[in-house]
Order: sequence, then structure tokens, then C-alpha cells
Amino acid sequence: KTGLMPHWRFLVLDLELNRDVLAHKILARNPRILIYSRDNNLVPKLIFYCIMTLHMEPHHVQKLLTKYPNFLDYNLDRCILPMTRYFLQDLEFSPTEFRAMLLAYPKLVTHSLSKIKYTVGFFRYELGLTGMQVKRVLYQAPQVLGMNDD
Repeated sequence: KTGLMPHWRFLVLDLELNRDVLAHKILARNPRILIYSRDNNLVPKLIFYCIMTLHMEPHHVQKLLTKYPNFLDYNLDRCILPMTRYFLQDLEFSPTEFRAMLLAYPKLVTHSLSKIKYTVGFFRYELGLTGMQVKRVLYQAPQVLGMNDD
């Protein structure tokens, strides 16, 4: 279960990632993917989170990893899942809406949950937007979460 070939087979055969895209656009930018634990990192993030939670198809996973291969560097339990819960439960995004946001702006995972909450609060209380308006802004332009608050 360890080594290069099991990782390669998992990514190409199980996840159906294109070999050329995997080699030249994903692994070339984040070769650490090949040393991550398949069972403790790749499977939980790519199968349980991306495919089962956010209903991604293999082409969505490929798009996510092509745009931001460092997505796999972020801790699932401390970073990705709390953020996802916030969007799904507190902001009432559907899994497919959050998937669309993540695919449009995969660097969303680089922002702390407290920064995201601060930005949402700014939209709600400083700009006077309703919850639905905030949701619409975030859905249409998730990049606003990356802006400085200056």
C-alpha cells in the first residue's frame, strides 16, 4: 500500500485522473502527493470528502487538483471540515453549491475560519447585507474572502 505505484494506481485507476494531467500539472506542482499516506490522507480527502461529501465527479477532483494541488496539504479535520460545516450549516450552502465555490476558488482552504467569519460579519453588519445576499456574493465571487480587510 506504500510506494509510488500504489499511489499512481489509486490516482489514475480509482480516481480516473488523466495520466498526463496528473504527471505534468498536478504532481509537477506538488510532488509530496506521492508520499502522503493513501489511507490517512488521500482517501479521506479525495474519496470521503470530495466525492462523497461534495458529490464531485472524477473530472471535478482533477480540476480541483489541477488548479490547486496544494489542497491536499491542508488538514482535513482542523481546516477543511470545520470550514465546510460553516458553509453548509451556518450559511446554508448545499454541498453542490460549496463544491462550485471550491472549484472556482480552491485557495478557499488557505483562509482561516475566523477570517471567513469576519468577512461574513463585515458583509452582514457593516454593509447591511442579508444572509441571502451574503451567500450570493460568496457564491458568485468567493475570491472576496481573500481580500484584505484594510
